[in-house]
Amino acid sequence: MEPEDAFVAMKHARLGSYVAGPSSVTLYEDGNYEEVEDAYPLTHEELMSRMALPSLRRFTRPYHNDEPFSVVFLLDQHVGIVQCASCGVDFSRQPQPPEDLVLEHVERFWNQRTCTYSTQQMQKKYIHARLECVLARYEYFTTLDFLVISHDVRMRLTNIHQQHLSIEFGCSFE
Repeated sequence: MEPEDAFVAMKHARLGSYVAGPSSVTLYEDGNYEEVEDAYPLTHEELMSRMALPSLRRFTRPYHNDEPFSVVFLLDQHVGIVQCASCGVDFSRQPQPPEDLVLEHVERFWNQRTCTYSTQQMQKKYIHARLECVLARYEYFTTLDFLVISHDVRMRLTNIHQQHLSIEFGCSFE
C-alpha cells in the first residue's frame, strides 16, 4: 500500500468511527448549555453522499446561521488566532500543510463581559479544516454549499491541501 493510500485509509477509518459513533462532548464552552449527547449514525461514505443533498439547516444555537464556511490560510489571518472555536485546541504558530488551512465562519459576537450573544455584532471564528471539528459545533453542515474556496486560496492550494479537503469534505478540484 502506498503511503498516500495508507493515509487515506487511516483517515477514513478514523472519521468513519467518529461519525458512526455517539459523541458526548460539551460543545458550547462559552454558554450555560448543559452537556450535549448526540449521535451521528452515518458512516463516512454515507455522509459524503449526503454532502450532495440540501442541508436541513436546523439552527439550534445562537452562532448557527446561513453564513458560508470559507477556506483560508491560517497565516493570512492577522488577528492572533489562538484556538479552534470547536475543539478548543490551539492552532500551531508554524503550521505545516494541510494544517495551515482553517475554516472561517462569521457568527454572532460573544460578549464575555455580559456573557451573552450580540444580535447586532458579528465576529469571525476559526475552525480546523476537519469534518469532525465542523460537525461538533455546526451539525447542520451536511452540504458542500456551505463551503467556499476563493479563487486566491484555490490557486495557492497544493496537492496536499487538495487531498486533505477531498478526504474531509468531498471537494473536487478538476
